[in-house]
Amino acid sequence: MKTSDHSTTSPASRKTAADVASVAVVVANEGNLPKRTPKKGISQAVLQADVEHARRMAGSARETLDWMVERLSLPCFAFDRSAKIVRWNQALALITDLAPQNALECTCADLLHPQVLQHLEAEGLFQAGAPLLARLEVPRCIEGPIKVVKEYTARRLQLIPLHHIPGCIEMVFVLLEPLPCHESGR
Repeated sequence: MKTSDHSTTSPASRKTAADVASVAVVVANEGNLPKRTPKKGISQAVLQADVEHARRMAGSARETLDWMVERLSLPCFAFDRSAKIVRWNQALALITDLAPQNALECTCADLLHPQVLQHLEAEGLFQAGAPLLARLEVPRCIEGPIKVVKEYTARRLQLIPLHHIPGCIEMVFVLLEPLPCHESGR
């Protein structure tokens, strides 16, 4: 009497790397089933899926950062590599009477007091002949009473670079620590 020969290995565990990679390609290509995908095509599809995931994550991080800066209780602004104001939060808008949408149309030279511009130049952010933001690698503080805009004076400016990729600053956030009311004249 002959008994049937059953394999102890389940069909799912007998799949090859090519079988699994084909499934990854189908997912990456939004369900379009390829007839036969070469290894190079599989690698490209996986890389494309990684790139899309990274873009979604970066977008989510950007939205979170925008939300946090807007709701920050400290006055804060940010400028980019072209010295254009790219963030102007509500706390700073209340102090300066300048709405964020109006500030975003300006450059640092248009809005900031010359004293702040001199401090930023001293930090190497606006040196002639050097790329903007070339030297700021880590957060730095500028201490002492500093006139920021119009009649508003801060006690301290904290410069925080935001790196898009290592060694390449996308923008610099400037947090302002206000002087007590009796010192600032407000």
